[in-house]
Amino acid sequence: MVRTEDEMSRHPLLEIAQAADPCCKRLFLDYHGLGLLWSWMIDTRSSAKLRFEILNTLAVLPITNKTILKDSKILSVVEKWAKVSNDESTDNKESNETDDSSPGECSVDRTINEKVILEEDEELERNIVTKATELLSSWTGLKEEFRIPKKERIEQMKEHEREANRGYVDPRENLSYDR
Repeated sequence: MVRTEDEMSRHPLLEIAQAADPCCKRLFLDYHGLGLLWSWMIDTRSSAKLRFEILNTLAVLPITNKTILKDSKILSVVEKWAKVSNDESTDNKESNETDDSSPGECSVDRTINEKVILEEDEELERNIVTKATELLSSWTGLKEEFRIPKKERIEQMKEHEREANRGYVDPRENLSYDR
């Protein structure tokens, strides 16, 4: 996951993380998955679709305390995304409008397509603000906890790994090689 730098690779990984078993989601958190998500969040090349998928992934992760959100810097980015105002989107709309005075059907079609895309982007931005606000409100009840000593944290990670292995079935065992 760390080496995925393009958005096309990140989307399926987020979908896998969202659909994973609860024990695998805990392992994702144990092995600093929030730090990885943070690096994707601050990537300036991230599209609105990727940001929305990251928020959806954060919504399903079993985050148990506010400390890990602060340590991974996720909390500050989600707060920033929740405070995005509609003024910014209208400023972008005004700066992206094209000149309708140019003759020809091609320019009119292009203008209509650009407006549709712009409206879709604005809707997605509103969804991001809504989802970020929902996440922040769900996290308000979380308590800040002191750091777990390294020895206890390692034992906890081992227990999460054992739990994940208990329910694991190798998909290759179900394949038949009859030809």
